[in-house]
Amino acid sequence: MSHSHELALCALSVRRQVGVDLEYLRPLPEVVQLAKRFFSVREHALIQALPVEEQVPVFFRLWTGKEAYLKATGQGLSHPLDQVEIVSTQDSWAL
Repeated sequence: MSHSHELALCALSVRRQVGVDLEYLRPLPEVVQLAKRFFSVREHALIQALPVEEQVPVFFRLWTGKEAYLKATGQGLSHPLDQVEIVSTQDSWAL
């Protein structure tokens, strides 16, 4: 289950582990510093290299992917986010 701002999301599954997360897209003036603190070296470099207008949406895409994965595996945010890396190849994202 996840909630942010006025949104909520819940997933149920009988046959496989699932994890969900959502975040309200909001301005993050410190997005590059947050990426450095919580993301892998490669993810931080990706955020830093993007045009400013793309940094926040990509940050939240990475953050929600990590959090959904950690929920599915039962680890939650007690597991360091920089140890879960999400990579992008063209239009798809993978752990």
